[in-house]
Amino acid sequence: MTSQVELQPQHAIAELSVYAGGELKLRTPLSGKFDVGRRRTSEPEPFEVIKIEDAYRLIIADRLATQISRSHLQITPHADGQWMLQNTSRNCRVTIDPSRELLPGKTCYARGVVRVHLHDVTLVIEPPQAIEQMISLGTPQPLSLPGVQLIDEHGQPLSLLATLGSSFDDQQGDQLMLWLRTIAKLFYSAADNTHLFRDALESIELLIGFDHSMVWTKRGDDDWHVVVHLRDGTFQSEGNQTQSAWCDAQSKVLTQLVQWNQTVLYQSESVDHQTTACAIVASPIVDHKGLLSGALMGVRLTHDHEKTPAKRITKLEASLIELIASGMKSDMPT
Repeated sequence: MTSQVELQPQHAIAELSVYAGGELKLRTPLSGKFDVGRRRTSEPEPFEVIKIEDAYRLIIADRLATQISRSHLQITPHADGQWMLQNTSRNCRVTIDPSRELLPGKTCYARGVVRVHLHDVTLVIEPPQAIEQMISLGTPQPLSLPGVQLIDEHGQPLSLLATLGSSFDDQQGDQLMLWLRTIAKLFYSAADNTHLFRDALESIELLIGFDHSMVWTKRGDDDWHVVVHLRDGTFQSEGNQTQSAWCDAQSKVLTQLVQWNQTVLYQSESVDHQTTACAIVASPIVDHKGLLSGALMGVRLTHDHEKTPAKRITKLEASLIELIASGMKSDMPT
């Protein structure tokens, strides 16, 4: 016995978003166990959620889409904040960002924001408590869709370059090319560059500019150390940096980065005249085995004496940090 249901957000412990072809198809509270798969004969068309006894059924594909099993993935929330993900298909794989593959019949656990790929469908699990101060730049947004042709007002095919050009003035176009040239130069020399971390921070200073930018190395579960630190455009030793007012925020961001293994964007506000507002972005750096070995971080501070709104870090700036970190695949020093 099945019935379509409207889930109540106040009972949800997370939000589940479904993307297909780069488009958001469904967003629903994750209030219990979910069975995810393609449509069975008696079920409604995708994308729908129905109630089956004490669980929910999420339909993400038509019944003829055999690349997705009828029962492909089971998502079970745990009280400790983890998600149990079980591949319930017979012969279809499940990919969990950034590089985990879940074979048929296998189970794994994840925490924080989780992105799961089932063929051409992406599921994004976002806990409510993670949205308040920290977000992950994990929502898939491809530049174009397969089989979709961009056209101009006269019905003529439009290239991606022309599309960008229509929304950028000359100054913005010059800035975009500076970004591309700087990042390309950094990536080109990454393999044999003994000063890669310093060059990465100098690139960030040129492209964005932070009050602080740094490269961290991860030596243990909670053992993080700064390898290179750039403050106000000048490289310096750490000294009393760990005594700064935003040290706690850094620790929170690094802890969340380990849990999510994704770029974390943190924003805080000054709550009184004694505190410093800060914005932090951190992206994972992986070694040659694909394991988390460090982090690239940028920090903006707003002191109360400046009497200005908190300096935010935009998603575009955070995406640039993520892009630079992705080219820094390296075995970090210990």
